[in-house]
Amino acid sequence: KINFWIDELSTVFNRGFWLGGYYLGEKLGEWTGAGGNRATRSKHHIAKVNKFFAKLNVAELYLEAGDLNVGDELFITGNTTGAVRFTVDEIRLDNEKTDIAPKGSTVSIPVPEKVRTNDKVYLVKTHPFGETTAPVNG
Repeated sequence: KINFWIDELSTVFNRGFWLGGYYLGEKLGEWTGAGGNRATRSKHHIAKVNKFFAKLNVAELYLEAGDLNVGDELFITGNTTGAVRFTVDEIRLDNEKTDIAPKGSTVSIPVPEKVRTNDKVYLVKTHPFGETTAPVNG
């Protein structure tokens, strides 16, 4: 279980793991061995929730900042929603199934939990160490 939790912790913003205390006089690189974000995944704002259809567990999204693809991992968050993370299994654009929806379109997707109007939708991307992007849980 320890290795599982270390892997989970490595996905959020961190500058690497180290043993010892924090010394204010030392520079970042002197105690971490590497500067910047070491997260293995990051979130990128892509859309907002327009509506949620509870009987269908479907959310209508407006793609305001990027394209959406079947297979993408999404992270939806809001003041009362909490955090909902899932993989997109289906996209409907103009009531037709599609594998890709372009930025600027309004789409419907099944969601595993209730989401709310104006919740923020993020695309989760995996990347190598060293990129500086917003962490998934940050």
